[in-house]
Amino acid sequence: MKKAVLVLAILIIISASAAALKIVNTYADGRNPAIYGSIVVFETAEPDLGTDLNNDGDTSDRVIRYYDVDSGEIFNTGIAGKNPAIFAQYITFETSEQEQGTDLNADNDTEDNIILYYSTRDQKLISTTAEGKNPSLFGDYIAFSAPAESLRGIDYNNDGDQEDEIIMLYRISTKELTNTKAAGTNPTVSDKYIMFETLEKDEDKDLNKDGDKNDIVMRYYIMESGKTLSTFTPGQNPSMNEESTAAFISHDNGDALYYYSVPKQELFKTGIKAKTPKITNNMIAFTQNEKLAVYDTDKDSFAVTEVYSSSPAVFENKLAFSTNEAMTGDLNNDGDSTDSIIRIVIGEDKDKDGVYDFADNCPDEANENQTDKDKDGTGDACDKDTKKQDQEEKAEQEEQAETKYESKEELKQKEQKEKTDISEDKKETKAQAASGPKPLPQPKSFTVTKKKGPGFFTWLLIILAIIAGIGCIAYAAVFGLGKKKRKFKF
Repeated sequence: MKKAVLVLAILIIISASAAALKIVNTYADGRNPAIYGSIVVFETAEPDLGTDLNNDGDTSDRVIRYYDVDSGEIFNTGIAGKNPAIFAQYITFETSEQEQGTDLNADNDTEDNIILYYSTRDQKLISTTAEGKNPSLFGDYIAFSAPAESLRGIDYNNDGDQEDEIIMLYRISTKELTNTKAAGTNPTVSDKYIMFETLEKDEDKDLNKDGDKNDIVMRYYIMESGKTLSTFTPGQNPSMNEESTAAFISHDNGDALYYYSVPKQELFKTGIKAKTPKITNNMIAFTQNEKLAVYDTDKDSFAVTEVYSSSPAVFENKLAFSTNEAMTGDLNNDGDSTDSIIRIVIGEDKDKDGVYDFADNCPDEANENQTDKDKDGTGDACDKDTKKQDQEEKAEQEEQAETKYESKEELKQKEQKEKTDISEDKKETKAQAASGPKPLPQPKSFTVTKKKGPGFFTWLLIILAIIAGIGCIAYAAVFGLGKKKRKFKF
């Protein structure tokens, strides 16, 4: 009873933390899931179950199994294998002949790692007979890397050594194997291209033009021309969608998430830290801090859920991933918390904003544009930090607006006063114009008197006076003055 209560409590906690997400628990122990349609394929370690799943007499292998979302059934291929990929009815994976106990490439030994594919339609297993690992499947093509050349003593890319892994391409319809002669690992394939990572030292070239030959650089092979080109970008773990857009991370750039359009030869930086990305259409599923996350290439937005996950895979409205029970508790009711369980999120849209809940950065509130100012995976519509910041900014803006309003009022009053003064001046000028122009003040008048000479009568009097004076002097001289007699001498 206590155990049941504990399990129920854990499930309640998980449900609460997962919010609006619809999670399907397969109860199947597994890792490295891949999904197409309603089929989720994964590998299961026999030691985790204590069961011989491939009937080889031991419980030490990894075996390929798959889950049907529609029926809820788990199917066992009975074949040892790992790193599965799926497209339509085919599942491809790598198998150790030693684990399977079978010579799968007819070379009279059981020491090889062979690429196989399996039909879920008729449960038929087909061998490519080619040695390889990390297969990728799309349509009619399986891409994989051949093991180090030294294992076979063959220089596949004719570079003078036998130390490289080489990208190979297998066509299902013709069973034709193509050697691309490109050194690389971890390929991902579409119907026209193969994207993969290359160690510069294997090609003895500076593939990203940074002055050294120490990097792992993303390159791609063009099926039509047989040419291999570089993206000039360090990267790892590529995954390509049907439009030949590849998502990958770059350890050299802090595990940053990138995606590259091969047809357009365009590189996009998301600015987001990620792990093990997988892409379909416009959605890139990945993990961030052990949590399931999704990036939308159309909206340039991403959402981080509260669901613990590892190696997520995405197809349309479904996300498949494994969850370590150490993070959540016992998910498959086997009494321990040491397993990794395959779970699936089914995309719903509860807030009706056109975005699946697992890709919605605010699943409980409609936010079609998915804005996320601080790029933390929680949309502005429900981000407490952003809301608080917005409120503070709004308050500051309102305060500034009030100050501006007061300043505007003062300015308005000043302008009105100036207008009034100008208006009054205009009125006065108008009144003056109506009454005629004012006469200019007249200068004070003064008379300039011209000095004239003595007149006629004045001159006459002067002359008479002079004559009279002369007469008096003459009389005095002749007759004398007073009683004194004059004496004349001859």
